[in-house]
Amino acid sequence: TLSFLALQNSICCNVYAPPIIPPTPATAALTHTIVGAISGGMGAFAVYPLDFIKSQLQTEHGKLAYKDGFDCFHQHVSRSPFGFLELYRGCHVNVLGVAPEKTIKLTVNDAARA
Repeated sequence: TLSFLALQNSICCNVYAPPIIPPTPATAALTHTIVGAISGGMGAFAVYPLDFIKSQLQTEHGKLAYKDGFDCFHQHVSRSPFGFLELYRGCHVNVLGVAPEKTIKLTVNDAARA
């Protein structure tokens, strides 16, 4: 077992690890901006089916056609050839609108806290 541990240490210790370079304020701001855009887009994408159903229920047609949110969900999913993906129809417009807004908000928030 001693030779195995010596071999394991020699393998682990000879791995090249690049030096850690501290981020500059410009790279930190760019990183926060990119992360803000991604998180804003993901958040909008995650809640889009709920917004879609809410929007359908608020229309004149929706008030007459659906009993409640579950009925709206069931009718859209069962009638569409795309199934559950029907609830994401038009999502790209919402994501493209929300992502820049969240990017600015999170970037300004990070700058104000720093």
